[in-house]
Amino acid sequence: MTLYYGPATWFLTLSPSEWTWNDLGDYLRKINPYLTKLSTSALVAADPVSVSRFMENKRKAFIDFIMSEDNPIGKVIHYYCRREYQGRGLQHFHFAIWID
Repeated sequence: MTLYYGPATWFLTLSPSEWTWNDLGDYLRKINPYLTKLSTSALVAADPVSVSRFMENKRKAFIDFIMSEDNPIGKVIHYYCRREYQGRGLQHFHFAIWID
């Protein structure tokens, strides 16, 4: 990609903080009503499939935002995204973004 597009304009890592990311905890408690007393970290470990769905929705929303006609970070000509998993199982994303 670098040979074709040149160096990326932005390199960004999106990593949730399950201790302070209230919407993740709220979502997991809503779909797991029998686990409401667990911490968000424990819920992440207990229901990794739902966490994966939640994170994929966040990733898609971010891409939709940066690719929108409003060009909030400039006109995106290309992006690359890599999903990785932290030791405790929570996902995070690395983006390389090229702006025109």
